[in-house]
Amino acid sequence: MEPSRSRTSPDTAAEDLSGSDSKQPVYSELDAKSDLGKKPSQWMQSPASISKIMHNVWQLSRKKDVVCLILSYPPFNSWNNERHRGWILDVLEIIHKVRTQYENNAANVLGFSSEITRLLHHSIHDIEAHVPTGISVKMCERWSPGHTAPKKAMLDLCIDDFMIRQFSQHIQIPEIRSILISEVNDKAFPCRLKNLPPIRQMFDPVIQVNVKSCLTSKDIEDRIIEELGFSKYSRGEAEQILRSHNFLILLDDFHTRRINLHELGNGWWNSDNTQKIVLISFLFHPGVLVDLEIRRNHHLLSWELFCRNVGEVVHSSTIQQLAIHVIRQCFGHFLALVLMARALKEVKDVCIWQHASRVIGFLPTSHVED
Repeated sequence: MEPSRSRTSPDTAAEDLSGSDSKQPVYSELDAKSDLGKKPSQWMQSPASISKIMHNVWQLSRKKDVVCLILSYPPFNSWNNERHRGWILDVLEIIHKVRTQYENNAANVLGFSSEITRLLHHSIHDIEAHVPTGISVKMCERWSPGHTAPKKAMLDLCIDDFMIRQFSQHIQIPEIRSILISEVNDKAFPCRLKNLPPIRQMFDPVIQVNVKSCLTSKDIEDRIIEELGFSKYSRGEAEQILRSHNFLILLDDFHTRRINLHELGNGWWNSDNTQKIVLISFLFHPGVLVDLEIRRNHHLLSWELFCRNVGEVVHSSTIQQLAIHVIRQCFGHFLALVLMARALKEVKDVCIWQHASRVIGFLPTSHVED
């Protein structure tokens, strides 16, 4: 993709900067060109200070993704969060700057060390008042809920709703131009995104293509061009249409280890228009740096908070179904969930659970979200 169109171009990059699995290449934002992609072991051969900066950039991006997720939930999504939003934009900008400088000369990234450290120390004390510190820290790594989520269709739908809420909020931020949605378990999920009324209002065209069998960026480009109604031999005409429109491209079943996203559609991007790309994957991709990653597993946070406070009774299959209904009725509101869970702690009477759920359902939506 065109690296200069904005301060946060949706490029891909090198590897899992955490160094946790150097044998498995994972491409991220910092690899602007494929020949610049380096494994963590190769970074370790560079000056130690450069290696540390690259690792810190990865950590910074993960913290940004976690903050974005939590801010999409009530009560945070109704608060004035300018401090956090400003920090998110600063993080996106510094990641783009580091990538650009690393592309030119790796040693140039040394000048960003103090700024990256400052951003890493961004305080989230207001978030930690609702989300335990241990959880928020682990979410910056590969966190899984301590309480196993039941295999229930209602919970799947509830979590998908929370993911869509986050997507709908962050797709409107101009600086977020590339989004990875990982660990999706519903094949109909891309269609739900595509048909959201706000998406249809913001973008024209909205292009959805399945890229599971695509092996190169050119294969994906050909699929997109065909979806627009052109043959692959009419590439120039198709590119002209894309350049002049506000488009959203949904790449379904995308495998980030297989394709260098930076090579995709170099002639399509126009900074004067709203143009975004969304990668949808059924897999987990450690260390991938895009403008925003939405992990389905992280949206089980509301389930985890509820289970931590309601006690062992949640292991009952009947109670689980009612608990999911309560979570959905609360719209995932962290404080409301904790208060409801404590009120229902170890309560085994199904009638009481049903009554609690009905009471929440009678409240106006605005009251619940506040």
